[in-house]
Parts: sequence; C-alpha cells; structure tokens
Amino acid sequence: MLNRREVLKLAAVSAVALTVPACGLSYQERPRVPFSARVVKNGLVLSYSQTGNTRRIGRLIAAVWRRLGVEVQEAELRDFHPGQALGFDLIAVGGPVNHYDAPQYLKDWLGRLPPLAQTPVAAYVTHGLPPSNQHNTACAILEILAQRGGAPVGLETFGNLGTYPPAWAFFPEKSLAARVFPNHETYEKVRAFAMRLLAAARDGKALAFSREMGMGDVKKSLAPIRFSKLITNTHEIDTARCRGCGTCARLCPTGAIDPLRGTVDKRRCVDCMGCINNCPAEAVRMVYWGKPLTGYFQFLRENQIKIQEPPELLEG
Repeated sequence: MLNRREVLKLAAVSAVALTVPACGLSYQERPRVPFSARVVKNGLVLSYSQTGNTRRIGRLIAAVWRRLGVEVQEAELRDFHPGQALGFDLIAVGGPVNHYDAPQYLKDWLGRLPPLAQTPVAAYVTHGLPPSNQHNTACAILEILAQRGGAPVGLETFGNLGTYPPAWAFFPEKSLAARVFPNHETYEKVRAFAMRLLAAARDGKALAFSREMGMGDVKKSLAPIRFSKLITNTHEIDTARCRGCGTCARLCPTGAIDPLRGTVDKRRCVDCMGCINNCPAEAVRMVYWGKPLTGYFQFLRENQIKIQEPPELLEG
C-alpha cells in the first residue's frame, strides 16, 4: 500500500499534469525529410515484441514485401545489432504501447542506430483495446528514427487483445470484449500499410507527422510505471514451480530477474509484464493491489481464446 508521502507525491504530479491541456500545449508538425525516390530491393522489418503481437504484424509486413519481390530481413529487435541496420532501401520498426509510451528498451536501442543517411523509415505500434496513446507512441519511435537520419514515410497502429494482466484481473469483461482482435480487418490494414510504404519510397514521398494532444500523454506524465510498482504487493519467482528455462530472465529488458534465487529486483523492474506473460510454468507470482495476476498465455487458455493468424504466416 502507498504511504502518506507517496500518495501526496503522486497527487502533486497529477495536479501538475492535469493542467497541461489547459495551458494550450500543442505539438508542432515535424517537417518532411527529403530523400531520393527508389525501387525497394531490400527491406528491414524489426519488432520489439513481448507476447508475439508486434512480431506478428512485422512478419506480415515482411510477407507482403516479399510477395512483391523485395528481399526482406525480418527479426526480433533484441536479436539484431543496431550496427547491422545499414544498406537497406526501407526500414520499418515496431513495438507495443507500454504505460502510454514506447518501451524504454526500444527507445534506447533505436538511439544506438548508426546514421541512416535519409533511408526511408516507418513505425508501427500494437496496442491493447481500448486504445492507450498509440499514435503518440508510434510518433516516439518515428522521431528517434528521424533523429538517426532516417526519412519518415509512414506510421500506423494496430489493435489487439490487451496484454496487461491487471486489466483482466480488475476488468475481465472489458478485456474479453477485445478477444476477436487482431482479425481480418486488422490484417487488411497491415497489408495496406506495407504497400503504402513501398509506394512512398518509390515515389520519394516523405511524411510530415505530429503527436496528438490527449489524455494519453497526461496519463504518461503521471509516472504510471512507478505507480504500478507501488501497488504491486508481490513480484517473485516460485522456485518450486520454475523449470529453469530462463524465459523470464531472457525477456526482461533490464536484467531484473534471478530465476535461480526466485527474486525480482523491483528497483530495476519496468513493469513490462513480460515475465508473468511468458512463463510456461506459471511460476511468476504477482499480486497487484491485492489481486493475484494471471499471465497472457494462461489467460488465453483459461478463456479458450485462439489468436487469429494471417494466412501468409500459416503458409510458412
């Protein structure tokens, strides 16, 4: 539980944040970055993905490009060194929304990219439904790509069943309402986006974009990761259930987990939920505001939910 000082601190931050819309703050449009039109012969698609939703979108983008004759390298971003992102005609990078923003690991990784020399770049974001600042999250990714010398040509967002365990712990009906996503319409949107990027690169059509002022950025300013960690009563590994596979430690972006000792360094944890969502033994124990949490894949099994896959990925 929060102590009095923590409650007062969060209340003060909230009061400041809620004045932001009243101050008339707005985001300026980022100008187009000119680049040379090109036929895309080789493309790069990278996804930072914790439960597979973002990677599924990236794989479909890659499949569309391959079908149109592009040689594509598609990978999980954690398995791809930033220095390898050179020599491509078009680059697309995707990630999830995490506490109303792009994950810090993803932003740090993008910041290590070499100069991209006006290579056409695009960003895509996956997000749970209902939406949660997804447009501005995509803008955050695209802004860093532009800072590294890329020429923005597109950004898009795609909804899916949420992956945040407290959501279905406290609001199960709302969470289950999104069980049909992603669906056929989602994948049609992905295909159209993939083709739009190729056309923009071919035509030399740069993108001007800007963030949108809304409650998502206000909520982001309220230190949601800190707040969420404060009301997490328990976060540990049940060593009796643990199989020693190392999945939780491998997916933890900050190295906060020691599965052998069954401990989680709560100071380093960024509340991404990757450990509880992916543990095959259901050995990660989290209690959030008094409620035990269930991981993503366990939630799918318990509710007999099967995520619809696009045909291109089923074909291999």
